[in-house]
Amino acid sequence: MNSQLDINMLNTIRIVICEELADIRISVARIDENVANQQQRMAYLVSHPDDRDVRHIPATMNEARMGFIPQGTNKTPSATARINALINYLWKKQKGTDVNISALEQKLIRLQFHMYTRQCWCIMKDDGVVKVNWGKLNSQKKLYYSLRLEELIFNNYNFPLYEC
Repeated sequence: MNSQLDINMLNTIRIVICEELADIRISVARIDENVANQQQRMAYLVSHPDDRDVRHIPATMNEARMGFIPQGTNKTPSATARINALINYLWKKQKGTDVNISALEQKLIRLQFHMYTRQCWCIMKDDGVVKVNWGKLNSQKKLYYSLRLEELIFNNYNFPLYEC
């Protein structure tokens, strides 16, 4: 009686282990598929950076330079000034107007841009990018994650950065 109980218990354990191994194999296969898809997507984006449109965002927009006084080694406006100029440009383009965006709305959009940048950072970490320092990434990864950030901003805020 005891040996039959032991056999049943061993069979149950064997079945559970087989199911767990099957789940692990399926998970590994999904991970492999995701990695392959990501590599294909990255290869496509790197080889077709202008697939949506040619990029021509000026390095520093004139609006960002307004009121800026270069001092010492600081020759370019701050990142906030450049982002504000870009937001204002996109706002005017989206609305089809020459009227500037309000400071409050601009701040809200800037905070949302920061949120999407943070989401892109999380995507990078999820993708296994250990060095999340932008300067240490190779040009292919920079392009890939730049396009991912563009996609996040467009999907969530409808600002087509790729049409700038």
